[in-house]
Amino acid sequence: MVMTFGISFRFNASLVVLISVIYCALLLFLSSEQRDSYESLSTLTYDVLSRNMTEQIQGMEDEQTVKSQRLGQLLAKIAPPAITIFDVGALEQYAETAISDPDIKAVRFVSPDGILITGSGKADAGSEPEAHLAHGYPQ
Repeated sequence: MVMTFGISFRFNASLVVLISVIYCALLLFLSSEQRDSYESLSTLTYDVLSRNMTEQIQGMEDEQTVKSQRLGQLLAKIAPPAITIFDVGALEQYAETAISDPDIKAVRFVSPDGILITGSGKADAGSEPEAHLAHGYPQ
C-alpha cells in the first residue's frame, strides 16, 4: 500500500517548510540584532561610567591642588618671622603640623636660592629634612 499525496497537501507542506525556514532566519537575524544592541549598551554604559569616574578623579585632584596651594600660602605668611631669626624649631613644628593631614606628604622650607632649610615628611617627596645642617643654618 503506497500513500499518495495530493497537490494541495504537497503545496501546504512546501509552504510550511518555507515559512519555517523564513521564521528561523528571522529569529537568527533578530537575535544577532539584540546581541549587537547589548554590546552597544555595554559599551555605552562603560563610556558613561568611565567619563564619570574621570570627572570625579579630576575633581579630587583639583581639590588636592587647591588644598596644597592654600597650605603653601598659609605657611608662606607665617614662616618669615621664624626664618628671619633662624627659628628652625618653629619651622619644623609648622611642617609636622601640616603633615599630620593624611593628604600632605611633605613640607619643605627652602631658601630663595633653593637650599633646604628644614621640613618634614616622606623622603621620596623631596630632600631630607636634616639637610639644613649641611648648609650652615643654625637650629
